[in-house]
Amino acid sequence: MRPSEPHGRPRFALDGSALLAMMDHTPGGSVVGAKLHHSAISTLNLAAVLDISRAQGMEVGDMIQNLQSLGLSIEPFLPEDAFFVSQIAEASHRQGLSIIDRACLALAHRLDIPVLTTHLAWNDLPFDIEVQVLR
Repeated sequence: MRPSEPHGRPRFALDGSALLAMMDHTPGGSVVGAKLHHSAISTLNLAAVLDISRAQGMEVGDMIQNLQSLGLSIEPFLPEDAFFVSQIAEASHRQGLSIIDRACLALAHRLDIPVLTTHLAWNDLPFDIEVQVLR
């Protein structure tokens, strides 16, 4: 087991919105908190969370280490993820998905695990990826 996965293989891929819901104590955040030690996030999605947190005035210096200590697995964005992101680009633009959104879906696809998100529109994605909307 890698140090960033203290509880074994991740069972959920987190969208940045899900992690932010937990950090901001907004609806759906408690679900993420309960599943955090079984969850993974892509480095690209984590970068977005750090950007948003910094813009909101939060200190982000220890955030990565703190999330890992809570059991969150931080997964690299791999070449196969980049290929998947490009494959779903056309279909995902109709759904309004950003490249960061697609990075989360790529991680879920690669690990064959469901996505946790707060975006209701993800319920209607035309991909073979389970999506659990938290709100």
